[in-house]
Amino acid sequence: MDFDDFKKGAAGYALEKAINYITKDPEHNLMALINIAEKAAVVPDHKIALSKLKAHFQKSPHIMEQTRRVAGNPKMLYNFFNSWVISATLLGKPIREKMAAKLGVSVPMAILIDPTSACNLRCQGCWAGEYSKGDHL
Repeated sequence: MDFDDFKKGAAGYALEKAINYITKDPEHNLMALINIAEKAAVVPDHKIALSKLKAHFQKSPHIMEQTRRVAGNPKMLYNFFNSWVISATLLGKPIREKMAAKLGVSVPMAILIDPTSACNLRCQGCWAGEYSKGDHL
């Protein structure tokens, strides 16, 4: 097992414990976890992101309402946090930065794919690319 696998496994374990904690009292416990994470963060960007997230939760009651709804489904809550917080933000940022430096381009956190729009890329194997060339299905 390499170090990246270990980090992802440890993060998954910690996330599982955090989800169990959040689901008991979503409004109070989520903010408590954000406060702990904000204090524990060593990367300045993470501290800033957590601070903004906390402020966003505090300003918008709709977000907390949605959190209560999602907290009713621990698997959904786990998947959301695992995808966005751990994989995309905490573990993904250094990978994106490394690839951006290597490729000389900005690497986005997420890519929105809309199959209803014409695509100007011609990726091998993509039916949308074929369709946009005029070869109708």
